[in-house]
Amino acid sequence: MYDVIIIGMGPAGMNAALYAKRSGLNVLILEKSLPGGLINITNKVENYLGNGISTGRELVEKMLEHIKNFDIEFKRESVNEITDENKVKIVRTNKGEYKAKALILASGRVPKKGDNEKITKLEGRGISYCAVCDAPFYKDKVVGIIGGGNSAFDEGLYLSDFAKKLYMFIRSDEIKADEIFVNKAKKKENIEILLNSNVTDLIEKDGKLSAVEINGKEKIDVDGLFLYIGYSPSTNYFKDLNITDETGYIIVNEKMETSIPGIFAAGDIIKKGVYQIITAASDGSIAALSAKKYIKNLDKN
Repeated sequence: MYDVIIIGMGPAGMNAALYAKRSGLNVLILEKSLPGGLINITNKVENYLGNGISTGRELVEKMLEHIKNFDIEFKRESVNEITDENKVKIVRTNKGEYKAKALILASGRVPKKGDNEKITKLEGRGISYCAVCDAPFYKDKVVGIIGGGNSAFDEGLYLSDFAKKLYMFIRSDEIKADEIFVNKAKKKENIEILLNSNVTDLIEKDGKLSAVEINGKEKIDVDGLFLYIGYSPSTNYFKDLNITDETGYIIVNEKMETSIPGIFAAGDIIKKGVYQIITAASDGSIAALSAKKYIKNLDKN
């Protein structure tokens, strides 16, 4: 039995593991895909203190190296179910079953894909969610981005180095991205920012995306369209615990405690005001220290 099992290996999960291990706890991290989560598909990280400027993947490699240096056990397994048995928490994965005194849920968020049938049909045929992954396929072509937040602008700047022309379709008259991103985009000659522009239809030709319809009337030819329309928390594996709000985010207090004793949560999976790498890492440290206190009291009884 482990002292604490951490689900998710993004900045929240890895920092939680580091703090837990240094506190003398027996730790296991479970991650279903690549360590680092959404950071892996981030073009540039400029605001993580002490890191300078790097790609998202470079920052992940530094974090992962830190974890390895402390000999923290981690496994690549997908969690299917969590059972709370008071003093023991059971985690069932696609490969086995693990027990722990405490859990830290840090599985983060995933990009929303929308519920449009055409979007699903054209995924990989002009529809994408990752500029870092797919930008080279659109060299010297015309592409569009849906979204007006930091992710949209950051990835747009990256895409613009490949594309001949880049349209940024923003549904409202307000740009939510930080001014530093917006100013950079405005200086790029091949980026055109279109406010009050709602993509109302996708037009295909020969099984691939060929154009988008804007506001139900204007047609703009594009070879590709990247969606940055928000995120959804990864909560499928613990829906029965009833620890989330109506949108699926976990509700915690300032100690990262959920409503279930011994189950903590951290990072982008929790309900909070700011979703950044540095705040996720901070959440992880708080969760680990809270778990340490919980286990110490548990062992006394």
